[in-house]
Amino acid sequence: MKKTNQYTEHSFECTPLSLNELTTLEGGSIYGDLAYLFGATLRCFREFTKTAAEYQASLPPSLKK
Repeated sequence: MKKTNQYTEHSFECTPLSLNELTTLEGGSIYGDLAYLFGATLRCFREFTKTAAEYQASLPPSLKK
């Protein structure tokens, strides 16, 4: 008996998702996207201020503002 890959024995049909499926997939909510954007912006601001503070602390006293 010859072994074959199970996926070669079946044909897969790809159909486009309906509008309802597209909006419910992965939450599909604009509020979730906005919350993610807000959180990412806050993280970027935090990293920027942390890096700026570390850089300012690393300067010699004559160059500190």
